[in-house]
Amino acid sequence: SNVNFILGQNGSGKSAIMTAIVVALGGKAMSTQRASSLKSFIRSNCSHSDIILSLRNRGMEAYKPNEYGKSITIVRQIKKDGGSSYKLKSSSGHIVATGKEEVTRILDHFNIQVDNPVSMLSQDTSRNFLHSNNPSAKYKLFMRGTHLEQIAHDYASAEEKQKLMQEEIKRKKSMLPLLQSRAKELEEEVQDIERLQNLEQKLQTLSKELAWSVVRQMEQRAIDAGKVLQVEKTKLKKSEEKMVRLKGIQEKKKKDKDEAMVLLQEGNEEAGNIEKHKDELQAKKRAIEKEIREAKGKIMNINRNMEAVRKEKKAFEDKLEEIRNQSHRDVAGEREAHTKEIERLQQQLKELENKLTTASKDKMNKETELKAVSEDLRRNSIDIEQTQSQIKECDDLLRRLSSSKNNALSGFGRWMIDLVNTINKQQHQFRCLPKGPIGSFIKVKDQKWCNAIEVAIGFGNLSGFLIDNHQDERVFKSIVNQVLRNYPGKSHPSCITSRFEGRLYDVGRKLPHSSYPTIMSMIEVADSDVMNMLVDMCNVESTLLIHDKTEARHIMNERTPRNARAAHTIEGDQVLPNRYYSNKIKRPYGIIHASMEEGIAQQIQCKDELMKYLDELREKGNDIHKNSESIKHQLSGIKNYIHREQGRRNNIRTSIDNVKAKIDEIDSMDQEEDVATWEGEVQDLEGKLMELRKEMDGVKESIKEKAVVLEAQNDKLKEHDSKVQEIMSRIQEMRAKLKRTSDDFEKAVRIIRQYELRIRQTEGEISTLEEDVNHLHTQAVEKAKKTEDLFERVETDRTQSSIQKEIDRIERILRSESGRRADQDKIRSDYLEAIDKVHATIDSIKKEKNSLIELKSSLKMRVIGYENLRMRTAHRARIYFQHFVRKRGYDGQLRFDIDKKKLEIIVQVDKHQATKNVRSLSGGERSFATVSFVMALWDAIDSPFRCLDEFDVFMDLINRRVSMQLMLEEATLNGSKQFIFFTPQDMSALGVKFQGNYKVLQLNAPDRTQQTLD
Repeated sequence: SNVNFILGQNGSGKSAIMTAIVVALGGKAMSTQRASSLKSFIRSNCSHSDIILSLRNRGMEAYKPNEYGKSITIVRQIKKDGGSSYKLKSSSGHIVATGKEEVTRILDHFNIQVDNPVSMLSQDTSRNFLHSNNPSAKYKLFMRGTHLEQIAHDYASAEEKQKLMQEEIKRKKSMLPLLQSRAKELEEEVQDIERLQNLEQKLQTLSKELAWSVVRQMEQRAIDAGKVLQVEKTKLKKSEEKMVRLKGIQEKKKKDKDEAMVLLQEGNEEAGNIEKHKDELQAKKRAIEKEIREAKGKIMNINRNMEAVRKEKKAFEDKLEEIRNQSHRDVAGEREAHTKEIERLQQQLKELENKLTTASKDKMNKETELKAVSEDLRRNSIDIEQTQSQIKECDDLLRRLSSSKNNALSGFGRWMIDLVNTINKQQHQFRCLPKGPIGSFIKVKDQKWCNAIEVAIGFGNLSGFLIDNHQDERVFKSIVNQVLRNYPGKSHPSCITSRFEGRLYDVGRKLPHSSYPTIMSMIEVADSDVMNMLVDMCNVESTLLIHDKTEARHIMNERTPRNARAAHTIEGDQVLPNRYYSNKIKRPYGIIHASMEEGIAQQIQCKDELMKYLDELREKGNDIHKNSESIKHQLSGIKNYIHREQGRRNNIRTSIDNVKAKIDEIDSMDQEEDVATWEGEVQDLEGKLMELRKEMDGVKESIKEKAVVLEAQNDKLKEHDSKVQEIMSRIQEMRAKLKRTSDDFEKAVRIIRQYELRIRQTEGEISTLEEDVNHLHTQAVEKAKKTEDLFERVETDRTQSSIQKEIDRIERILRSESGRRADQDKIRSDYLEAIDKVHATIDSIKKEKNSLIELKSSLKMRVIGYENLRMRTAHRARIYFQHFVRKRGYDGQLRFDIDKKKLEIIVQVDKHQATKNVRSLSGGERSFATVSFVMALWDAIDSPFRCLDEFDVFMDLINRRVSMQLMLEEATLNGSKQFIFFTPQDMSALGVKFQGNYKVLQLNAPDRTQQTLD
């Protein structure tokens, strides 16, 4: 039946049934309005209470029919301690589920609203509603009864959730950088771990490669040794072929030398004959020149005679005129006086001539002396400049040596230190590291021989480098060019390319048989290849060191020791057989020393000697300058004296001539001849002049003839000089050629000796190399077999040192990172977790953004739908309310104020009466209006059952009958719904027509004999 009437007196348990329905369906004690907690419903002295409720589960909308069947039984047990539990049984009694969640799902499925006062209208709610005149309360009941309040609450919750979602998105966005940063850190740690794992794998690979690199190195050494052996054999063959060619060259050089000597002897003989002929021509030339000078002298005499004759003729002519004009005078006394005057003047002239001769000789001597002094002064200035330059070099060298006493390169200069440092930094480019500078490997046993040994070896060799092969030579020159860009003007160091032997030459048979030391015995060389270079390039094994130069000349010229090629004195002079070369470098280079301290001491001593020598030069220069000024002053005095005395001499000569003229005049006046005699004398003098002119013409003609002969003689001499020059040039060429051929011959002899020595050394080296090759090959094969037993062969061209360096580097890294390797799994796990968190956060933000957008859109639409629903529900409630109250003959309406959330129920009982508020109605009218209002709300909800408790207690009979009839009609129209009415009234007196499926349940009367409450 879908209509159930539960009748009973007050206290019979009607409300308890309704409370049990609410509690069984999960309602709270407060919602029943019967107690504050569930444990209050348990009878005294009982530990629990069980409430059992069965729900019909049929039709298309059945809930899990396969599990529950046609009915669902809910058993809720309430315990004294306040707890409760659920059991949900199927129609067969089988427990399907436990827990309130399943109950909630069942309620949602059937739309059962246990807390809806319209569906479950208790007597307290009904009574409060009847007595209440609060529009807000009525509106609230409307909202609760139509479930609009729950919808509004849900939408408000949705808006709150929307805000929470926005906050959550904002929070996750703020967390995302931190998560990404943490993921990045962990990613780097994972990469480090992977790198470490790669390094461990690489370490294993490198260990194998190292093992095989040792094998390859041994094999390569065997191959290289074989190549060296082949090279040495080729070198030996070439040396033997070269020896044959050199011997042929030696014979040719000897022949060239002999031919040059013959040609030089012939040239010397021819030069001697030509010199002899030249002397004859010179003698003839001098004779002709003498004849010409004599002829010229004769002409001068003739001129003087002619001048004398002219003067005499003039005197005679004057005398003749005077005789004609003057009378006789006493001239004897005048002549005697003039004669004495001439004697006196001639004596003065003789004395003056002697003085002038002496003064001229003094002048020539002083000029010669001044020239020599000027030359001495020029040489002294040059010596001072050179000495000052040497002192400056000493200071520079001392500064370098003192600033870096432990650096053997300090004597070479800063550029050499930079060069060596650069070579060491780039040593990986060389197959074999160059050895140099050569001087840095040399140490002198006795400091006094440093200068001589430095001169003998030469600065070029001392600052040079020894290089193993031409490829390294190219690399070396490239580095030199790079370094010397910073040192403009600095010459490139020499490089000697020769394969490094690694062992000293055997020069025992080449050592001189002498008690004097050799350069080789006076030096200590730190490298065998450097010593071999000094033997090849500088002959240190055959160069003697002799203190005294005289003794050195004697030894090398008269009794040269066997195998001795040269000698050097303590000053550095070089002495060869029949040759001597002085050393111009008196100051040591400062490159090689017995020790750094002795080298510094030697440079200090050298500087002191140079300073002392400079003082001596300056003092000597001052003396020379003073002497030069003195000579210049003396020479000036002599020149002034000569000039003055020459003037006196000319005056005396003039005076003598004047006195002689007077004597001649007196003599001419002594003769008492007539005018005719004097005229005859004048004519005779004229004839004499004619004769002298003829004689002069003859002499001049003779001079012209002799000049022609002299010119011819000069031409012969010039021609002869040309021949002499030509012959001397040829002789010079012959001498140069003889020197070249002699040097070439000596060089050929020296080279042949070197090649003989090298051939012997090469033969010994070949024998040793053959043994080495066999030994290395055997070692390589054995090593390869042992290594192959451990690892597969790994081909590599890297050196063992480079592989070991890389292994050491990886092991250092692994040791430093050893603490991190223990947490590899955790770091990976943390990394994956961090990545997942980042992705999850990004996905969550994205999903939540989408959900938020959808929620906003849906909520907006639902709010609009909710407002429409509220409006339609209110409208329907008005219509139904009017419908129900008209059944009673009333007129009524529901007035809604949505904005103020108020509801007023207006009922007009009689047409002729004014409209009344529910508060002003009688109890029965008010109860009927309440029932009409509740039934109007029933249409707005879809609950499967409705319960009304004591809804009719305040109704009169008519309103009760009409209300009941309306509810029965409503139940008939809604046959799928169940209606449960609780009332204490008897239904038989109502006169209501019961139709359809209904049931009446009469409860027993309560026991009024109980005196105490349980």
